[in-house]
Amino acid sequence: MQCTVVPGTTRRLLVDPLNAAGRKVGEDIFVAFSPERINPGDPVFNVSNTTKLVAGATDACLDRGREFVASFVSTAMPVASLETGELAKLVENTFRFINISSSTKWPFCATDSGSTLERDPGRRQQAIRVHGSFPRPGIGGDCIPVSPRYLQAAAERKGLVSDVIAPRSEPPDECPGTWRIGWRLCSPSAAAS
Repeated sequence: MQCTVVPGTTRRLLVDPLNAAGRKVGEDIFVAFSPERINPGDPVFNVSNTTKLVAGATDACLDRGREFVASFVSTAMPVASLETGELAKLVENTFRFINISSSTKWPFCATDSGSTLERDPGRRQQAIRVHGSFPRPGIGGDCIPVSPRYLQAAAERKGLVSDVIAPRSEPPDECPGTWRIGWRLCSPSAAAS
C-alpha cells in the first residue's frame, strides 16, 4: 500500500479483514506499506534515487515489500511497523506543510520594510537550516494539505493537541485576492471536505 493515511489504517483496513476472512497474512498473502516519497518537478531527486521506507505486517511481508520496492528504487529502508511507516509520511508532510505555509506568509511581512524575499531566493538556500520553500498560493500537492490534519487527528485520539498546524492553514490578510483564492482551494479544510 502506498498512500497518505492515519496510522493504523493499513492494519485496520487490510491486515485485520484479511486475517478475519481466513487468509494468513505473511504466509499466503503479503501486506506492506511504503509511503510515496516524491517531490514533483525536482531535477535531482526522483523515484529511483529517493530512499523509500518499507514496513510489513510480518517479517515475511517486510521481506517481500523490500524486494518489490528495491526493484525500482536505489534504497528500500525498513521501518519497525506499518504504523511507523504511516506516521513517517505524515511527519514529513507536516514538516513541509509548516515550511511551505510559513514561507508563503514571509513576503507579506517583508514588504513593509521595502525588502522582498522573492528578489533574492538564493540567499535563503545558503543558510544551513533553511529549506527551499518559495512563496506561492496554496500549500501544495494533494497530500501535503491533508497530512497535518491526519497527524493532528491521531494525536488528538491520544489526548494531545497541536497549536502549530491550525495557524498555518489560513492565508495572511495581506494576500492578494488571487492568492487568497488559491490558498483556500488548496487548504487542508478544502482538501478534507
